[in-house]
Amino acid sequence: MLMKKDDILRITQDEAKEIKKKRLPSKAALKIRIEVSGRPGECYLDLPSAVLHQTVTESEAESLVTAAFNSSESKPIANGNPVLNSEIEGAAELLRKAERPLIVFDKGVAHARAENELRKLVETTGIPFLPTPMGKGLLPDTHELAASAARSLAIWGETELRKPHLGLVGDAKKLLELINKEIKDDPFSAVAEPDRLIVAVEGDSGFGFSAMEVETLVSYQLPVVVIVFNNGGVYGSDRRSPEEITGPFKGDPAPTSFVPGAAYHILIEAFGGKGYLVETPDELKSALAESCSARKPTVINVTIDPYAGAASGRLQHKS
Repeated sequence: MLMKKDDILRITQDEAKEIKKKRLPSKAALKIRIEVSGRPGECYLDLPSAVLHQTVTESEAESLVTAAFNSSESKPIANGNPVLNSEIEGAAELLRKAERPLIVFDKGVAHARAENELRKLVETTGIPFLPTPMGKGLLPDTHELAASAARSLAIWGETELRKPHLGLVGDAKKLLELINKEIKDDPFSAVAEPDRLIVAVEGDSGFGFSAMEVETLVSYQLPVVVIVFNNGGVYGSDRRSPEEITGPFKGDPAPTSFVPGAAYHILIEAFGGKGYLVETPDELKSALAESCSARKPTVINVTIDPYAGAASGRLQHKS
């Protein structure tokens, strides 16, 4: 169904008419500027048929579009009420105190062309970021602080909707500039916490994927204690029944089995770190007390029953 022009004008926030071809790019840029500034909404630009039949050369069209793109008419309008300094200070303070901060951004940052200000905020604070689908591309997914890869794990259910502690209304570019100015001299050490003790709890299979990182722990003397639960394999020892072991290589160990009694704790000792072999609860308690007190690179090799528990997903027949 076709709509009359009067019907269209009732749902738009701005209307205009243009009859000169040379002013068309700048007029279109202005309407787009109004559309994406403040509360987004439709604009109406009326082009008489006479304009649609006018022609321009390719070079002239390129020049007109470039001029319109670079003009002030193409820049978003700073909307909303003036933001008080106290509100900017409050936003920066919330970021400083946040235990698990995350920066989520949408297309509003793109409309404001504030990707540089956004990158500065992310890299100054060290806060991970997550773009919405319409915010993709403002910062690369390969950035070291990109949390997109963790999205499927972290956002797995409906989030409880809560009122924001502080709301800032305005152009994204201007707001980010003000926040960056407020925190430019703050090292945000509370976010990184380089001296905080880290305890990594892993299975022997998981440890195998990153075992040589213990060399990095020792090189930088990082306060990391790695606890390896050693059950001799991905699912523990060979759980196959004799009937399942067939073929010309039936004497070989199961693909998911490791060398029994692997001395993972010796690996870190080769680089100058501290290693513990633990076989009883009391030994584990003692090793944890000593390593957490020393706050030095440590691997605690905890041997456990290789037949305890069940294979992941109860896939014993796959072992």
